[in-house]
Amino acid sequence: MSGTSALGEFLVAEKIASREEVEAAMEIQKEQGGSLIRAFLIGDPVSEQELIEALARALKLGCAALEEITPGRDVTEMLPAAFCRKNLVAPLSAESNRIRVAVTDPLDYEMLQDIEFRTSRRVEVAVASESALLAFLERIHAAASTPP
Repeated sequence: MSGTSALGEFLVAEKIASREEVEAAMEIQKEQGGSLIRAFLIGDPVSEQELIEALARALKLGCAALEEITPGRDVTEMLPAAFCRKNLVAPLSAESNRIRVAVTDPLDYEMLQDIEFRTSRRVEVAVASESALLAFLERIHAAASTPP
């Protein structure tokens, strides 16, 4: 498998995807752009949750249980709703010098640097599925638009 990404190799090693499925996802990525993660979801060789859990294990990150989290308004206002939807990121919590976020693509370093710039805080990452993250964003932004 020449030119295979570390994530692709990991998915094969963990028997989550076959070499052929990784190569097919890489071809989708090459044709359509974007990350290998999105290409896998388009090609559908593994479930969304399996992929997220494998990615979290590979990068030694946690998986965000978004249904159990309700961030305060002060946290949700740290990142604009449009930015969150565009980049598939959600603020979870914040302390004086750090912000914890859920993302679908923890390898998007440009987006993570943008969050650091916007918030002036160190970013801590947890991984979430796209469907769970979008539902979470809908919930927290609906709550933020309701008067206190």
